[in-house]
Amino acid sequence: MELFERILSKPEINSRAVDALNAIVANQLVASKQDLAECLGVSPQKFSEILNFRMKAGIDMVAKICDMYFVDPYWLLLGRGNSIFRKTHTPLEPYFIEDGNNLNRRIQFQKDISINKTEVDADDVKINLFYKKTLEQAEEIGKLKERISQLELQLQKNVSDASTGDIASAG
Repeated sequence: MELFERILSKPEINSRAVDALNAIVANQLVASKQDLAECLGVSPQKFSEILNFRMKAGIDMVAKICDMYFVDPYWLLLGRGNSIFRKTHTPLEPYFIEDGNNLNRRIQFQKDISINKTEVDADDVKINLFYKKTLEQAEEIGKLKERISQLELQLQKNVSDASTGDIASAG
């Protein structure tokens, strides 16, 4: 196997992903491995399996650690560069969301920061994670509101009109 084939192989990319995950914890960008697993949306058991090379990190996890923790995607995927973390972080394209009024809004979560070879500003990462979590919660609230509206239409009743007189008293 030639060198470039080995560098681009799935086991090598997975090995670099595990190195990046360990570096995120070592640089105290998260409080613990369990917190990192939660931020990445995986169970602690699965996360442990990945760190112990019994499972491979998925592309979704790779994308999240590159976006949320400033891991250099060129280093992670291609083995290019000398640093796990990006040296500079240029502003990313904003996320687009639709709200209930059919208005498209731009939301910028990340700001221009400098990252040195071994250190990342943990406060910037925490702020970034807070805004992403807030967006996820807003999207979930919107989905729940839509579901309530659909159920009200389906039942042709308003939730506030529900009868409470037929409910048995426990006392």
